[in-house]
Amino acid sequence: HDKAENIAFSHIEEMGRKKGLQIQVLKPRKVEDDVYGGVDGFFIYNDREFTVQVKPLSGKMKPAIQEYKKDTNYFLVYVDGFIKDVYTDYLSVVNNYTNECFLYQAKGIIADGTHYLIPKKDFVEV
Repeated sequence: HDKAENIAFSHIEEMGRKKGLQIQVLKPRKVEDDVYGGVDGFFIYNDREFTVQVKPLSGKMKPAIQEYKKDTNYFLVYVDGFIKDVYTDYLSVVNNYTNECFLYQAKGIIADGTHYLIPKKDFVEV
């Protein structure tokens, strides 16, 4: 999981640089933030703290990110590990094999048993 976090944090910092922002993603101050809140990292922007949860994309499902056939406004995202509600500001999903990273605003994410349903509009692009 540390590899995925390092990739995600670098990706977010690079996205910030491309927008002319100095963002540094840090580990949570308290272990409880990670254990109970799913916070893998945070950054400060405009005096506000934004939290990030990082999940490695599933190596079993191909592709791990698909268009959701029942509602094409959503991505179907398969990750390794537990699928649980996301309480952070952002969810970053990382392919540990290719180092690809995708960042989503987390407000509309639905945890659905074996996968996440993520609104396409919440994909964060540079």
